[in-house]
Amino acid sequence: MEEKLKEQIFISSFESLKPNLELVGQAFDHKLNELMNSLDGFNKDINLEIPPNFCLKSDDSILKKAFYRDKKYKDPLKEITDKVRTRIVVTSKKEQDLIKDAIISNKEVWSIVEIKDEYSFNLDAEKFSYCAVHVLLRPLSVIFIDEIIEEDLDLYVCEVQLKTLLQHAWAQISHDTIYKGEFEYDNDLKRIMAKSMALMEITDEYFISANNHMVTQSQNEKNIVRQLISFSNEILELPFNFNDVDFAISKEIFNVVELPSKYTLENVVEVLRNHKKEIRIAVESLKSHLRQQPVVLLLMFFIIQRLGYKLKESWKFEQDVLSEVFSSLGYSNKDI
Repeated sequence: MEEKLKEQIFISSFESLKPNLELVGQAFDHKLNELMNSLDGFNKDINLEIPPNFCLKSDDSILKKAFYRDKKYKDPLKEITDKVRTRIVVTSKKEQDLIKDAIISNKEVWSIVEIKDEYSFNLDAEKFSYCAVHVLLRPLSVIFIDEIIEEDLDLYVCEVQLKTLLQHAWAQISHDTIYKGEFEYDNDLKRIMAKSMALMEITDEYFISANNHMVTQSQNEKNIVRQLISFSNEILELPFNFNDVDFAISKEIFNVVELPSKYTLENVVEVLRNHKKEIRIAVESLKSHLRQQPVVLLLMFFIIQRLGYKLKESWKFEQDVLSEVFSSLGYSNKDI
């Protein structure tokens, strides 16, 4: 009966804490998003799979952790540090390490209570199990959450879970069924899951390699666009603006004209320089979205080189748009 009363008092205290825990969770999500936006080398559109979205531990879960596990807590409400937690899922371990280092360095907003790098713990050559980085953060002041919280800030430690997409998928399958579920002592199942984790570590390395390739390719394309703009502004006197560039269109046109794999930018610039007057008139006459896109110069290079048939074979956009470019230079796309 005494134990039951303790549990009831504990849950009542936890319930009274929840409004402020929710404020803390919202504040951490906001600060973590700000942090990721400021990181060099991190593209949220490419590298962020699941953004931070806090949650509170359920009454049942925190009760079991406080009273029905091997851990002996003197003050469970304070010592349980995942009452509020948030999760960030990224593409690969490269981004996971980048965000972890940024969190550790950001000492003006929070203090580090503990870093649990489960990957480091599992470097045993014969062991493959749960992998993730958990960082326990304590807000430095009440200003952090824009509200007045008079209680001990140690009550408001937030657990930030950093996972790769593969780690997240593995944890979703294994956590409830093995770590907490009915198969906790099933060694055959543990062996199967260990093999899957070993495979996922290799796959994560491939993800990093693929991501590095995408970043390099994207940077190369941006450099080509910048050079086209510079050439256009200086030689053609056509003021393209980098902020107006549609890189979805640019990428498609790069693929169509096989730049830089087959034709170099030097080839393009030399031809355009020799036809600068007609190029300027042609670009200024365009009515479509291509008028603002520096890559239209690549299309004109192909047309002038009598290679327009290559454009027609690979063109994925509306044919009227391509026909307008041909016409602006005095060609019919049926004649080439």
